[in-house]
Amino acid sequence: MKLFFITIFFLNLCLAQTLENTVIPFETLNKIKDVESLTSLEPEQLMTVQEALGGIKVDGKLGPETMKAMQGYFSYLKVLNKLNGSIPEEFVKEAFSHPKLEIHKEIADRFARPYEKKTWVEYRKIFVKESRISSGAEFYKENKKLISEIADKYSMDPFIVVTIAGVESNYGVHHSQFSVFNSLYTQIQEMPRRSKWATKELAEFLKYCYNDKLDPQEIGGSYAGAFGFGQFIPSSFTTYSIDYNNNGVREPYSWPDVLGSIANYLRMNGYESGSNNYEEDGDIWKSIYAYNHSDNYVMAVLELTEEIRKRAKTGQ
Repeated sequence: MKLFFITIFFLNLCLAQTLENTVIPFETLNKIKDVESLTSLEPEQLMTVQEALGGIKVDGKLGPETMKAMQGYFSYLKVLNKLNGSIPEEFVKEAFSHPKLEIHKEIADRFARPYEKKTWVEYRKIFVKESRISSGAEFYKENKKLISEIADKYSMDPFIVVTIAGVESNYGVHHSQFSVFNSLYTQIQEMPRRSKWATKELAEFLKYCYNDKLDPQEIGGSYAGAFGFGQFIPSSFTTYSIDYNNNGVREPYSWPDVLGSIANYLRMNGYESGSNNYEEDGDIWKSIYAYNHSDNYVMAVLELTEEIRKRAKTGQ
């Protein structure tokens, strides 16, 4: 009976190697349609599969490492299907076989306890405080010419843009906790309710990395997979980021592009030209809410905006 030698070489914990330490090619996995199809293998075949994967032998059953490796392989297939040939398959394979690929168990816990679920009193203490007011005012003064130019172009409050940049990354100080690839890969693997969304975002991220010739593991971001000083998720970066300084590249860590992209995001999500409507459910409120779907976030941005404005104008 034909033996199925099944492997995967892109999951660090489940490196697919034979006893001679030879990686078995990706192509051999294409014979298996899904994880469940492994149950059709006879006990002797299961042992061979698990040995190839370095899995735990369990008589007549699939070992946990075998299942984990196969789940990783099918994550790869989902992303590949979503890409639909838009970038070379070899680039995708290399990304999924990267030596830094890792599942971060703590990401699921972070999703269970987001800042946005805190009470307004707790949330406000995190964002509307002296350190953020002073750093925002200082950032505005240091970049006043650029900020004013962008605000004039988009006819919007410059301090809204300044404040969002501060809330999102503390003006570039805090913007990287995990690699973006690992964040999204973890969500696909460990969080069924987010798997479909994360698959789409990982596909977008790989397109960005391929087109800009970037190593997918070298870009850091949040536990949710947002990256850059503006903390855009990959699909938002694709849709809303701009090359403000006209150097031919949209740069998530270059302030001209970051601030221009934040302004562009707000405008494309309802911020009306020259608007002064800061009321709840007004156009400014709605555009900020689009950036982060949280009333607490919007309230913090608007209050902090006024505090930074006052500090920047008084210089105190």
